[in-house]
Amino acid sequence: ATVQGQAVFDRLLKACNEVVWKGESIIVLNQVQVDPPYGLDDCKTLQQSGKKKGALEEDSLDRVKKIVSSGIP
Repeated sequence: ATVQGQAVFDRLLKACNEVVWKGESIIVLNQVQVDPPYGLDDCKTLQQSGKKKGALEEDSLDRVKKIVSSGIP
C-alpha cells in the first residue's frame, strides 16, 4: 500500500472497525470500496447482486467520504 492508502485505511479502521484490503482497494463494512489514489472520487458503493442501492449503503458511502476527506489537506 502507498503511504496515502495506508493513512486512509488507518482512519477508516479507527472509525468503522470492519475494513480490509482487497488488492489495492480498501473495502469498508462490505459496502464501500475506495480505490487508489484514495480520494473522494474514488469511493463507491459495492453492488450486491440483484439488489438496488439502499439508504444504508448511501449512508455508509457518505460516512466513508467524510473520513477520507478528513485527511485531505
